[in-house]
Amino acid sequence: MSPSSGPMTSILTQVGRRETLDLYLTNISKEAIQPSVRAKAYRCQLEGKMVWLEGRKWEWTDIRYCEGRLKPKLSERTVSFNNSFLDTLKLAAVDQSAIVRRVAGEFLIRELKTIDTEALKLAKLLASDSSPSVAERGLFVLKKLEDPKV
Repeated sequence: MSPSSGPMTSILTQVGRRETLDLYLTNISKEAIQPSVRAKAYRCQLEGKMVWLEGRKWEWTDIRYCEGRLKPKLSERTVSFNNSFLDTLKLAAVDQSAIVRRVAGEFLIRELKTIDTEALKLAKLLASDSSPSVAERGLFVLKKLEDPKV
């Protein structure tokens, strides 16, 4: 949580293969210095799973010309934590980093149908954000909420 540089997000992802840090994800998401580490911790809590790169597998795109690419092979496991989804989303929406607030906007869009009354408050908060990418997500949710089909 304390290093200000280095591959801490990758380390969190690799350590996340085991359940050892599940109880500490809430603290990591609040107190980590690097915004990308906080964003990864929030993402794990909001998704309810930890995802990591297991390796890469060759995939042929055109075997006649010997063309292909390395496709990432991902693994995942479920994460158990104590906070509710809505509380975690609110904390991510007011984080000091735009990277973390962007994660909050992504999950607000993804789970819009399950969040009832709080969706409008969070959408207005994100729409008034100084970061254009975060504000765009908030405006998108506001437009979706105005649509009677939602």
